[in-house]
Amino acid sequence: MSAIRYVTFDCYDTLVDYTRSKARAIRDLAAAHDVEADPLVAAFEAAEREIQATSFMPLSEVLVEAVARAFAAVGARAAPGDAAGVEAAVRQAPAFADVAPALNAIRTRFSTAVLSNSQEAIIADNLAMIGVPFDQVVLAAHAGCYKPDHGMFRLLLERCGCRTDEILHVAQGFYHDIEPAHALGIRRVWINRFAKTGDPAFGPYEEFTDLSPLPALLGLE
Repeated sequence: MSAIRYVTFDCYDTLVDYTRSKARAIRDLAAAHDVEADPLVAAFEAAEREIQATSFMPLSEVLVEAVARAFAAVGARAAPGDAAGVEAAVRQAPAFADVAPALNAIRTRFSTAVLSNSQEAIIADNLAMIGVPFDQVVLAAHAGCYKPDHGMFRLLLERCGCRTDEILHVAQGFYHDIEPAHALGIRRVWINRFAKTGDPAFGPYEEFTDLSPLPALLGLE
């Protein structure tokens, strides 16, 4: 790790509990509209990924469109304002308990950055929930694209003033982060919070269940 200057982090599901927070809000909508919750949640997740893979729109607009498509997929219609509850859930997603101690330790020796599929108005609330400052915050809204597009990672390298071998990228998302970071030659730590199965084709990478081991990995303990 001697070459590492920046430790960079995905935000959603790595630092804050994004997917489960959204799912709770969508289940509330399902109950309000008397539709089955599991199909609505699945349809929303599929729609969100599909939208982010096509033409760019800010996350707030993605959430509105994903809610509308999810309801259409289950044969129902979203009401005006339904997406507001989902956005509120994203903004209020709690930070995982392991996050602040690990970040505070890492900041004693390394610069840190967030690389997130978000926009300024939303990430501000997420960063407040985390409660630890970052040296750089690079967003989909800045790059005009969403991870796994390599454009986000290239902008991260530019903003940090780093070569690919000077960054350690830490993320829960395999598709959104581990795979593109592998393609670009960026060293990776997979935070496998949800007991998923990785893919050695995108290795080697370190795998932990939370951020607690990171300081020791970086020689801070």
